[in-house]
Amino acid sequence: MAERERVGSRWIARFGWVLILGVVVLATIVYIVVQRSHGSGQSSSGNPIVAVTSVRVQTVTEHLFEQGTVTTPDQAAVMMPVGTTVSPTLMVSVGQLVNAGQVVATTPDAAEAAQYSAAQAAAAAEYSAWQDARKQVQTAQGQGVAHTSALYLQLQQAEASAYVQYLNARTSVIQAQAGESASAIVAPISGTVIAVTPPYSGASQGGAPMIQIADLKDLQVTANLSQGDATAISAGDAVAITSDSFAGESWRGKVLSISPVALASLAGGPATVPVVVSVPKHFSVPLGFGVNLKVSADQVRGLAIPYSALVENGVGTQVWIVQHGVVNLVSITLGVTGDTEASVVAGLKAGESVVVNPSPNLYEGEDVSLS
Repeated sequence: MAERERVGSRWIARFGWVLILGVVVLATIVYIVVQRSHGSGQSSSGNPIVAVTSVRVQTVTEHLFEQGTVTTPDQAAVMMPVGTTVSPTLMVSVGQLVNAGQVVATTPDAAEAAQYSAAQAAAAAEYSAWQDARKQVQTAQGQGVAHTSALYLQLQQAEASAYVQYLNARTSVIQAQAGESASAIVAPISGTVIAVTPPYSGASQGGAPMIQIADLKDLQVTANLSQGDATAISAGDAVAITSDSFAGESWRGKVLSISPVALASLAGGPATVPVVVSVPKHFSVPLGFGVNLKVSADQVRGLAIPYSALVENGVGTQVWIVQHGVVNLVSITLGVTGDTEASVVAGLKAGESVVVNPSPNLYEGEDVSLS
């Protein structure tokens, strides 16, 4: 008996660790199998595990994302007078505030301007003649010609006569300048001068803009929408405005007007519909800058589900619903679509459970477990 006990003890001491190791390995295998089962989307019962959400009543707003430009309805150009051959004199500069009716440029009378130019040319010629006569007198002096000689007296007389002629020519210049009259060109609106193009003399410049004025206190945003987007919005719709040039800032506006017609694109693309959006009083984006628009178009309150529940398989829009642990595929009709959810007008009831991010391997009538 004692011998048996000694043999049994030696056997346990020798092979007991093998049994313990076997138990540990078996437990590890079972653990891995269970974890893989759960990780593969299956419950311990072997059913697929699905995530669901409830169909619920909520407000869904459809948003349109558009691009626009900051403009002003009050902008005007001062044009170069047609037919003039004399360059107007500009009296304003960029950034200057002007009032309607203020003189911003003058155009001299062409005939009087020509007379003035001729007088200036005559005065320059007389001045040159006087300088030549002076040099002749100075040359005679340098050569030692006697001041009482007939030659010297003749040269002096010629210099004096040339000087008188020059003075008369200068008087003519002053008279011509004083006699010039100018036609005033006035600002058509009050605002800020935003551009000045120096005019050049010549009739070919007639009709070209030389001064542009804008009311920078009366800004708006103009956008050209596709015909489809234009029909989805209405005057008064809220608009969120942002600008890439002013990161972190946003403003609220409203759709002011929608053109009743589509206008052909200069680039040759589809005709677009001009839309005007209001901006708040304190608006940082300058005239001419581009902005981003988020227009709140249609808005409804009703049943809604997230986009992640939708199934598009070529036969319309469908969703998987879970009832009593079984999934079935049902067709639905969508209404207004928001940023992350869509309204449902047919096919679902409030409180029903729909699968989100469904596996493509689900099939009708399959038993599932909820995550």
